[in-house]
Amino acid sequence: RQNRTSAFNPGALAWTIKSTPVVGNLITISGVATDDPLVGAMVTVRSFDGRVVATGTTGVDGQFAVQVPAAEVANGYEIVATGGTIGAEPFVGTLRAIYSASDDPATANLTLVTTLVAALADQSPGGTVWERRDAAIQRIDDIGLVSTGSWSAAEPVGVDTLALRLHVRHLGLASWLEAMVTDLADRDLSPDNMLGFPDAHGGITVVAISDIANRVAGFRGSLLSRAVHVSGPDPATTVYLYTVRSGPAGFVVGAGGVFAYEIPGVAAMGQEIPFEIEVVNQATGKGRRLSGSFYVMVGEVIASEVVGPDGGTVADQWEEIVVEVPPGAAAQPSTVSVLRGRDMDEDPVVEIRSDLPVTEVVVHLPPPDVLDHNTPAAVAQPHANSAVAQLTAAAAATPPYVSDNKWGGTKAYFFDVWPKWTPEIPFIDVTDTTIARLPNGKDKVSFPLDQQKRILVKPGSEIRSEMPVWWGVRPVGDPVLFIHGYHKGDGFHEARGYWNDFPDRISDLGYMPFEFRWRTNARFQDVAEDLRSAVDAIAWKTGKTVHLLAHSFGGVLSRVYLQGLVEPDARRPVASLVTIGTPHSGIADKPQDMYDVAFLGGQDSNLFEGCSQISCNQMGEGAGGPLLATDLFDLQEETKPGYIAAELTHFDRHPFPKDLPIQVLIGLLAPSKSNWKMELVGYDVHDGDGLVSYNGQRFSPELGWSIPLLKGKYPFRLPNGERDMLNVTEHVLGTDKDLRPGTSISVDSENVLNPPNGYWHSDGSKSGHPIMNKALDKSTSLYEAALACATGTECNNDAYTKVKAWLESDGHAAVESFIPTITATVMVRDSARLEPIEGAWVTFAARGDVILFAARGDVILERGKTGPDGKLEIELPFSPHVQYSALVFAEGYRANPVISKPTGSTPEETDGVLSFPDVSLQDSVFCSGEFTARVVTGSGDVLEGVSCTLDKSWFLARHATSDTSGMFQFKDLPKGSYILTLEKVGYPKASYDLVFDCGPEVFPDLSMLPFDIVGGLVATPGDRQVTVQWDAFEGATSYEVYWREGQPIQRDTQLYDGSQWIKSPGTAGERLSYVVPNLQNGHTYYFLFIVELGNAKIEGSPEQLVAIPRAVATDRVFFLSQRDGNWEIYSVE
Repeated sequence: RQNRTSAFNPGALAWTIKSTPVVGNLITISGVATDDPLVGAMVTVRSFDGRVVATGTTGVDGQFAVQVPAAEVANGYEIVATGGTIGAEPFVGTLRAIYSASDDPATANLTLVTTLVAALADQSPGGTVWERRDAAIQRIDDIGLVSTGSWSAAEPVGVDTLALRLHVRHLGLASWLEAMVTDLADRDLSPDNMLGFPDAHGGITVVAISDIANRVAGFRGSLLSRAVHVSGPDPATTVYLYTVRSGPAGFVVGAGGVFAYEIPGVAAMGQEIPFEIEVVNQATGKGRRLSGSFYVMVGEVIASEVVGPDGGTVADQWEEIVVEVPPGAAAQPSTVSVLRGRDMDEDPVVEIRSDLPVTEVVVHLPPPDVLDHNTPAAVAQPHANSAVAQLTAAAAATPPYVSDNKWGGTKAYFFDVWPKWTPEIPFIDVTDTTIARLPNGKDKVSFPLDQQKRILVKPGSEIRSEMPVWWGVRPVGDPVLFIHGYHKGDGFHEARGYWNDFPDRISDLGYMPFEFRWRTNARFQDVAEDLRSAVDAIAWKTGKTVHLLAHSFGGVLSRVYLQGLVEPDARRPVASLVTIGTPHSGIADKPQDMYDVAFLGGQDSNLFEGCSQISCNQMGEGAGGPLLATDLFDLQEETKPGYIAAELTHFDRHPFPKDLPIQVLIGLLAPSKSNWKMELVGYDVHDGDGLVSYNGQRFSPELGWSIPLLKGKYPFRLPNGERDMLNVTEHVLGTDKDLRPGTSISVDSENVLNPPNGYWHSDGSKSGHPIMNKALDKSTSLYEAALACATGTECNNDAYTKVKAWLESDGHAAVESFIPTITATVMVRDSARLEPIEGAWVTFAARGDVILFAARGDVILERGKTGPDGKLEIELPFSPHVQYSALVFAEGYRANPVISKPTGSTPEETDGVLSFPDVSLQDSVFCSGEFTARVVTGSGDVLEGVSCTLDKSWFLARHATSDTSGMFQFKDLPKGSYILTLEKVGYPKASYDLVFDCGPEVFPDLSMLPFDIVGGLVATPGDRQVTVQWDAFEGATSYEVYWREGQPIQRDTQLYDGSQWIKSPGTAGERLSYVVPNLQNGHTYYFLFIVELGNAKIEGSPEQLVAIPRAVATDRVFFLSQRDGNWEIYSVE
């Protein structure tokens, strides 16, 4: 016992009794090591009171023989073996076994299992020694670790001796026993400790649901449903039985592993309701238990209406969330309700309910940040369970890490993709997520409503660094951005668990590590916009281009960003790209064509089977297709899998940045092989890394296993037929050789693969993999991305070695990255008192189509607070081709967004300033009233029949028509900022920016002016430009010119290519002009001219102007000549 903390050298694992004759009152016990002989070991037999009753020594073949007095062991005895050697190495440790008097001494063997049983007996409370031992045996039998009848056998049934020996050798006997005793305290063996015990828990390694910490959130009255995910033997050939062990009344689980629970209407908000489910492998009768809880969200019903066959609208009092029910969608009167609240992560949740099925509802939503700000904070705080508390305590105890400082992120809408639960629902093995991210900028969603659906606002991505975002000094080291891969679940990967020491070691080299975290249940295109924002922010703050270091799906995401699938002409300040274990060539489960591109099988296990995430679908796994509505998520060809995998192969239309260095690191496993004596004789190179195959990890699907690894050059064809070249290098981790699957490596071969068993994709790929228990252990295999390296000099992980060499090699260093800036200014006031608001948060974002920012969705640029005067000035990256937005929040006020565009093509032309309209915030106390106004002509005559539309940017418009006296009215109007548009045949469209507070308000007369308000309005084409000219109008405060190529401008929905604000109104009759530059000759352009009169904006002409730029004609001299009997005419400019 004194040596239990020493390292264990396990060559002798069991003792077998040769004969047990009784001579007088003596019992002879003899044994032999069943593996490599343990020579010269001391064998001691003790009575239960601790007295030594016999000793012996093992011989050269490991045999021993001792005689003990029968009376001394009448109540049982303990056998201990210490010392000796295995081969040439000393055996340090203690093997133990406890036997009762009724046990047959002929089977009193010493093994790792008997040693484990003895350690468990030491921890068992009360009873005799053998009673505690029997309890320990029952404990391991309960989970199927070994059967009761074979616990003391030399070769216990169900034990993989070789795998167990290697596992214990790596951990050490004392550490292994400690880990096993800890796990078995609650009869739940970790996947790592199942090494050597493949039948434990019926072979089930993991039982979970997709929700974070197995906590399922819902409102009062919500019907919650999830599928239990089981990692273990193939469900196609294994029957799993599901049983509710404990839980609330009404909690049920179906035969397919899908459970359901309806939260009572009287449940306390903020309450945790625990449950436990047991999953058993029917063939073995053993299994695992899933412990979780239901969390009752804090929220309320904010709208409810009865809607019939004629359709209708349901909206909250602020009209921020509006639900349309089209005519015919409700077969009979149905109560449609809207609930709003926050989950246990304090993220906003909107739930739409109907008591009867409705074939379609259309939900209008505000921007995610607006809903987040305007959703009240939870009154009752979530009850943290013990697991969350332990994680929090562990996080507090860990040293500083790359994720210490949050640099920002992107909030997005997520949609609940789960179908309505019924008792007959079949098994749905798509439990890696229950929510999916909606496309960026999608503020209107349509779906059938069968009982309930939920829409959530959650961070879609975030960027973190060990460097504070407000750090005034630029770091010296080049920035390296870590981008993780596929995550099974609804949340983010935990950085320390995913990368482990990798960022620390990169930081030790003098680089500045950053981390990009993202929810993988999304389209790659949408997250690529987030990645774009992250890279731009790093490049802008550090002044350098960025190295991208990506693992698994992170490499795919990096390619979607770099190859411009979202924004082909964007600037990308990237120094290099390194991918590790990335499925560049898709994750199809077998060779097949996807979108007319031939792919080889990309999966190296069945762990991707059942993945319902959009990202999996886009890379070739189609299991989640039935849950993904095509129109809801803007997917291609009705969720046909492989769209992104196929698009990335088209280097001609999706090119990488010129000469970008790319390194592809491929992970391969090499299981050990042994002879009939269980001696290690070599290794066989496996098909992949336990998740992604070798073929799937090749840079392009046309490469496969037969083409040599790329060594810096990869040619491809351009659309014109010419050849171009990518700078791509491929390596297999652990070797410098061109190692292929199927290669056999002799145990005597040196430096072929280091470590000899190769590289796992991740810890998740190791759990439940078919070869997990086949001599693949941490001592002889490593993870691709999760480094366990305390220092760089001692790091034997080849991913670190190759990344280090890559970053330090010539031509890969980051370079200076210059992005022009502009000073944004905004003023924030209280709408009622008109006083400045201090401390209002302003989030600046941009939306555009070329040069700097993403084409879809808002890219977050910067955040800041207003000063005592209500003003904020802040530097933003500049681009003339984007629309900037400022979303303003303040405590006690409703959020309000405003927009602005640069007035010039360079910061100098804008005087270095980007001015936003003043922002008027209204307090969050709800009130409503009515709004009345009259429409008149410029001469004061009333106008009848004017179409009046009152609108916000995110809710349904209200309509009214002026009567014979020119009057119109809107009732029950929530206070807020509005845009009023007036339209009548014969008059130009006019729009007014209005702020409406509480109570009845009568506005001054609103004028509609004749079309000849602007004289001499023309658009004259030139060479790559068009000149817009007009006569200055008396009373005008400014003018605006909008343009768009190919189609008429839709200013209300922001469909235009560019605009220019002309501040100077000029004097009446003065001829004014603006030249629209950088146009394409021969292309048709539309132009819209706006006159601003105070808060009114009047269109300057009944039709939009049209012009086609053309090259300026010059005088030419024509020549006539005769050649070969033919006359030719040619000219020279």
